Amino acid sequence: MKFLSFKILIVFILLPPVCYILSIHYLENHLSRKYLTAIEEIYIGDTDQLFAGSILLGQAINENIDTYLRNETLVKWGVVVNVTVSTENGQIVYPAYVAKAHENTITESDPMRIAAENYSILQEGLNVKVDVTLQHNAPLSNLMLGGYCFIFLLGLYFYYRTGVRKFTIEERRQRKHIDNLIAMEKSQSQKLISLAQNREELAHEIKKTQKQLEDAKFKAGINEDNFIEEIVKLEEKITENVVFQNELQENIEKLQKRIEFFEQDKKLDTTKAGKDRKKIKKKFSVLYKNIIIHNRAFDGFMTLSDDLQIKCEEIIHHLNHDSRQVQVKRKVFSKKSRVTVLEVLFAYKGRLYFRNKKGKIEILSIGTKNSQAGDLAFLDNL
Repeated sequence: MKFLSFKILIVFILLPPVCYILSIHYLENHLSRKYLTAIEEIYIGDTDQLFAGSILLGQAINENIDTYLRNETLVKWGVVVNVTVSTENGQIVYPAYVAKAHENTITESDPMRIAAENYSILQEGLNVKVDVTLQHNAPLSNLMLGGYCFIFLLGLYFYYRTGVRKFTIEERRQRKHIDNLIAMEKSQSQKLISLAQNREELAHEIKKTQKQLEDAKFKAGINEDNFIEEIVKLEEKITENVVFQNELQENIEKLQKRIEFFEQDKKLDTTKAGKDRKKIKKKFSVLYKNIIIHNRAFDGFMTLSDDLQIKCEEIIHHLNHDSRQVQVKRKVFSKKSRVTVLEVLFAYKGRLYFRNKKGKIEILSIGTKNSQAGDLAFLDNL
């Protein structure tokens, strides 16, 4: 794009998934430590009931952990918490506690044996392991990924707007400088014309003086030296005028060279605009695979202002994903064929024309209210 570096674009595209993966890894480790600490505090429960023989230790652990996990909000948002509680000899107590053979003979009417068994397991020691996994495509993970995408898209937008603003300021500065040079050239040209007129007047005055000198020699005997001295002075003025005129001519040539230099810069900007058109065409072919964009539409898109280009690309984005989201102003019928074209407005004065062709959206023309007559004439010739 014209105001967006390709490297910056790649960075802003890659950063959201990278930050998402790092955040997932950090969140899993953090939640593992958090849940391990919390479960170690509650998984045994009330020891008075265990030592009173009211319930088996394995059943109490399963009930306490299941109750805790059911009340955790993050579990409902897609966080998977795998908890394992085992004895020192490797017997799994949670999940799915399986009683030993001699425990099956213990009944609720024998609280002493239950209390003794609970005490034996507690004396043996318990190990708690917690493994947290944040599932992809879950509410929490989708919220994180969407948040990163929004943040970096917002940053990309501000970077783009800054580039547009800088380019506009530089273009105005160059235009003002060129206008100043053109004004200087006109001023110097007027001075050159004025000097040329003065030169002609001085030449005429010399001729007149020479004629008067000749007449005076014969008529009045006026001092010839005075006339010669006046002629010399006039010739000196003419010489000075010629020198000044040459200097002005050199200044004009320098100004013309500087104007040609700035005009060459403008041609380079035009060449760059052609490269930008190829970049935009390549970008649209990658991003919007469900639509076909006519060359006339590309030409029209390049003539739009920056704000209109942004609004137009929003319409193209909706057409690519779901054309039903786009509000159609009217149908345009071709006079020479049966092709039906739909017209869409954007940013009040923008116009976009498209049709459905073999299951795909084909964008035929993009323009403004000022180019509408030409766009409709183009559609009639389809």
